[in-house]
Amino acid sequence: MKKIGLISVVCCITLCLNAVEVTKEGKPASAIVIPAKPEKSVQYAAFELQHHFRLMTGCTVPIVREGEKFSGQPIYLGKTLASADAGLEVGKLKREEYLVAVRTDAAYLAGVDDEEYGSIEYGNQSALPPLEYHNHGTLWAVYDFLRQGCGFEWYAPGDNGITYQKHTSLSVAPFTLRRHPFMKAFRMIYAPKIFKAYGQPYTPYEVQQLKLRWKQTIRYGIVNHNIYGIWIRFYAPCKSPWLAKYFEKKHPEYFAQNYKGASRTHLIAMRSQYPDDEQLPPQLCNTNKDVIRILAQEAVDRSRGKKVVGVSLSNQVKKMKDEPFYYPIQPDDNHGYCRCADCLKLFPDKYRDGQRPDNYIHFEWMSKIAREAGKKAPDAGIGTLAYNTTTPYPEGLDLPSNLSVMIVLNMSNFWHRLSRQRTDHMLDGWIANEKDKRLLTVWLHLLAPAWDARIVYKYNDFFPGYYYHEFARHLRKMTDGGVMGYFIESGDEISVPFWYQHLELYLASRLADDPSLNPEKLRDDFFRSYYGAAAQPMRQFYDLIEYAYMNPSNYPGDQLSRFNTLGAFQSEEVNWGKCGTKERMKQLGRFLTQADRLADTPEVRERLRLLREGMWNPMLRGRARWEEKEKYINRPVLSAEYQPMPEAGGNLKKVDWNRAAKIDSWRTIDGFPFSLKAKLLCAVDKTHLYLRYEEQGNEFSKGVKSLWEGDHLEIFLASQGALPVHQLCIGANGMIERYGHYYKNDAAYSTAWNYGPEPVVQTENGRLFMETAIPLRSLRTGSGKEIRLNLFRVFPGGKKGCWSPIFVPAHNTPERMGRIVLRDNF
Repeated sequence: MKKIGLISVVCCITLCLNAVEVTKEGKPASAIVIPAKPEKSVQYAAFELQHHFRLMTGCTVPIVREGEKFSGQPIYLGKTLASADAGLEVGKLKREEYLVAVRTDAAYLAGVDDEEYGSIEYGNQSALPPLEYHNHGTLWAVYDFLRQGCGFEWYAPGDNGITYQKHTSLSVAPFTLRRHPFMKAFRMIYAPKIFKAYGQPYTPYEVQQLKLRWKQTIRYGIVNHNIYGIWIRFYAPCKSPWLAKYFEKKHPEYFAQNYKGASRTHLIAMRSQYPDDEQLPPQLCNTNKDVIRILAQEAVDRSRGKKVVGVSLSNQVKKMKDEPFYYPIQPDDNHGYCRCADCLKLFPDKYRDGQRPDNYIHFEWMSKIAREAGKKAPDAGIGTLAYNTTTPYPEGLDLPSNLSVMIVLNMSNFWHRLSRQRTDHMLDGWIANEKDKRLLTVWLHLLAPAWDARIVYKYNDFFPGYYYHEFARHLRKMTDGGVMGYFIESGDEISVPFWYQHLELYLASRLADDPSLNPEKLRDDFFRSYYGAAAQPMRQFYDLIEYAYMNPSNYPGDQLSRFNTLGAFQSEEVNWGKCGTKERMKQLGRFLTQADRLADTPEVRERLRLLREGMWNPMLRGRARWEEKEKYINRPVLSAEYQPMPEAGGNLKKVDWNRAAKIDSWRTIDGFPFSLKAKLLCAVDKTHLYLRYEEQGNEFSKGVKSLWEGDHLEIFLASQGALPVHQLCIGANGMIERYGHYYKNDAAYSTAWNYGPEPVVQTENGRLFMETAIPLRSLRTGSGKEIRLNLFRVFPGGKKGCWSPIFVPAHNTPERMGRIVLRDNF
């Protein structure tokens, strides 16, 4: 049998000898024949085949059931009697297997399908086969027949996203294949809002239809955060009555210990169920035997089809016939790990620079759960993530075979040498040691620069980043390494149309199906088929964006020498000041103008219009905004000077505030005057920085339960215009939080900043007062001659003032901090 990647398109635009004739001179010359009692998915496959024939030839090939009369040559779909008579053992196909057999007198397309019956209405959402835990064998066969036999390709939702050559006569030369998609566990792009931004006209039906045409599915092994049933059953009754009824008994020993009064990280999924609980434990205990037993039993129960108590994936995962089963167990997305005596004793030889060996502790814990589940049910496996601090391969740890690992990797910062090296190192470690021992899958972050622009720096309209060639290299490494599933978290999650990642997402779908394909040829075919006569300028358009984004010389040197797991490299200054320069935007505009001039079909003109509306127009807005902002961003930051004073030794009562630098002029973050009756005094001796803040005419809001509800004071301190940065936050009811933001071992991280006694805070009678003494050594100032500082006063409703304008929403902007000048006595 031939592999799909080795078959060329074998359609004939005129009648070929020894070929199945589909249409002739605009009239049907064949019939689509389905079983007398067809499965729903086979019916949908027949409608898809009929629809594509109609697009290409303009005529409707009839669909008939086996036993009904028809004229012309038959194209059989599903488990027909005719396929058995032809010697095709459709019943012996397993899992996602399917076959295509085009002979001189008939064609046979069949695969494994779910036995679900009843009529469907093509074009209706309910007619679409489910993406998850469903067999699509005959539909997959139809798509391969359309691609290999007729020359169709699918690049975007809707009919306009399909490419093909129109003919009135169509015949398909004989060819045969029997195969299954390469990545057998799952193939899924998370795209809940696909093409919805900027008013694109695609319906949920068209979106799911594209996913089916890209063979998107989940069969087994998918993982996400899923440990919450233990809180529901053993922590406290949930706020939701539906969940509260599952509470059994308090077991505080099941949860992360020694966080009472100190928990800064709260459960993402369960926070809403315990909104008033400030001591909500952030994680489970990794050594408690009952926790291991409970989680293992959840896996066993789900493998047998029983429901379990939980949220998220708990009851969504299913065991499919002939497939393995892995129950997802993954802690919450925080670092509030257990500090009980037993957990602190784990892997003492693996600590590095005081850092907890998270990967060893996590995978030892998962291994115990998997072994316990395997004792009770041999077919029950456990799936977990290698994520963040648990991504490095735990060398020397004995992992059970029923433990699957989903490796979380950043795919969108390949221009960054350290990021690329980390991705390679993490992936290589797992593949080299575990390729043939267990199921390996990947969770791929394709988020930059969208994440940086919209979540971190919040400038919204950004210059895109293409990284097709480097992404292709890594996908090839994954398929060569036996990775059997991919899940992509794309910019679509934050409402970015996927023209920003169009080719990367298409490439992933194709190589996951057939890794023998040549990525460069796929790219060439895309421009030729999708943009037609406008292919050349559109290729240049994509090439220039990829060059600008992937060129390390477009990034500041300090970024190239440090590393952050998610990125956060694309500040507006980098994105528009270095990548999307005025000259590049002009050149890109010229390419689009040339493409518009060359476009010679309505389909190509519509594709160009959608790209303009979905990506180019936002790019123009972003560039215009940056050019306006450039008029202000390079203005010098503010400064204030103090006078030398006698040593106070950290004692606030000894500070001579008359010698302090005085700040009493306030602005909005964009540099406009801001009315605030307040002053900040900054005094310095040889050992300490002293701060005193006084504000008149305002009081913090009453009844506020969180410091971050929009009524607070923030002070940021640094020794230079970069990390490390220290943050002091004062909120209503005297709430205080202190953080340090650092880089260590090429990674950015934040932690509590405990520099000494908490600030003195008074909030009464319309007056806010704060004093604090901060050891200079805790600021890591070294031998510098100044301290960088900024202050933000945030009011309910979003109104805010600051000392030094930052021109971006993110307060932690060290390059725009004002200067407190330290001279003679430092």
